[in-house]
Amino acid sequence: MTVHPRSILIVLGLAFPIPAFAASAPGAPAPAQTATPTLEQTQALFTRALKMLPPSSVTKRLPAEYQSEERACIRELESLATGTRPDIPNACGYLSNRLRATDLELAEFYLRKACAAGEPVMCTSEGIMLQSLSVNGHNYREVARMFLLSACRSGDMSGCSYLADQYTGSDPSFPSDPPTALALLSKVCDTNKDKFACQRAKDLKKQKVQPGTIPEIPEMWSALMTLAMMPPNKLQEIESQLLAPMATSTNATPAAATPPAAK
Repeated sequence: MTVHPRSILIVLGLAFPIPAFAASAPGAPAPAQTATPTLEQTQALFTRALKMLPPSSVTKRLPAEYQSEERACIRELESLATGTRPDIPNACGYLSNRLRATDLELAEFYLRKACAAGEPVMCTSEGIMLQSLSVNGHNYREVARMFLLSACRSGDMSGCSYLADQYTGSDPSFPSDPPTALALLSKVCDTNKDKFACQRAKDLKKQKVQPGTIPEIPEMWSALMTLAMMPPNKLQEIESQLLAPMATSTNATPAAATPPAAK
């Protein structure tokens, strides 16, 4: 089955207007004056974003006792999307915290929403949780670094510290980059006067490391935040349109050749 990209945009538009998230999400870059993306480019961007995130099917495990908190979380996101004050601030973060003791995958799903609601410290917590999360053998370290970077650029210095750890070789799957680590640690040192960060920055300078620059927020971030702001049922609808057809085409087996008719 071929999915027409216009149907994806229709579903996205029914959920929330995309520009509302790109401007308000933590760490979101300033809008650039660029050409409007084509339908195919938008479809490809959201498909890549969905592949980077844990599946939303986890929400089907949400116990009934948490449904009122989930509704409060969704109302919080809807309020932010329309520019109004939410009835219960940080409702998504509260729900995530309640779920943490019993279901880490569910807790991660709603923590992601708390980050999208504009809480940089929640983005740091999300990045830390994603670093250790594994679903069906798949890890999420790449997208975890995006959450830490967003938190860092939004003013949460703990996000900068955790990201600096990544650039100093704590994660063997991530290439070491001492100049970027120094830039991050220097930011923490200058902002928070954190003695540990200042000492680490000093040690790197003793090794003749020159400070680099803190990475920019990638284009993918706006798509990730748009998806995070969606209600679970709308997100599942998007996943079914973008990912399910792809899985079907991947798993399809070629039809057996028809033998020639006997003469």
